[in-house]
Amino acid sequence: MPFRGFIAVEVGPLPPLLPLLDELRATGADLKVVAPENLHLTLKFLGDVSDERADAIVEAVRGACQGQDPFTMRLTGMGTFPPRGAPRVVWVGLEGAEPLEAIARALEERLLLLGYPAEDRPFRAHVTLARARSPQGKGAVIGVVKAHERDELGTVEVRDVRLMRSELSRAGPTYSVVASVPLEG
Repeated sequence: MPFRGFIAVEVGPLPPLLPLLDELRATGADLKVVAPENLHLTLKFLGDVSDERADAIVEAVRGACQGQDPFTMRLTGMGTFPPRGAPRVVWVGLEGAEPLEAIARALEERLLLLGYPAEDRPFRAHVTLARARSPQGKGAVIGVVKAHERDELGTVEVRDVRLMRSELSRAGPTYSVVASVPLEG
């Protein structure tokens, strides 16, 4: 049975991010704030994935991760996409993500061979905190982002890359791990 899939590094409910999620909720803006347990860094959104293709995707992830040891990234500051005007995405940035950028490039090449189209934008390591449903309350959102644009928010240990399943419902998405590829150098 096909599933909606993506490749990601899970972040989860890191304590330094929880107050930021609360502040975004408190703005009253028309935002869909990410549930703390769903925080992750997407390397590639796949769309519908058949069970038959899942094995080939996991092998592509394994190949892209080959030779990479576990590493640590620092969560640093908030920002928005686009950087000016009405924000559509509110995110936390990452420093020390160069290994992840290399994995993302290698993954893009391998998935292209499996028929997945190349991304039209360059990879930018970030953790999405919220998505705007409309511009309502954009001033309050921009105020929260500016208040935290230089914050040091802790670290994330990257020990694996995961193929994830996303199940959508009225309550929001539920993510589950289909396969985990450890970073072993």
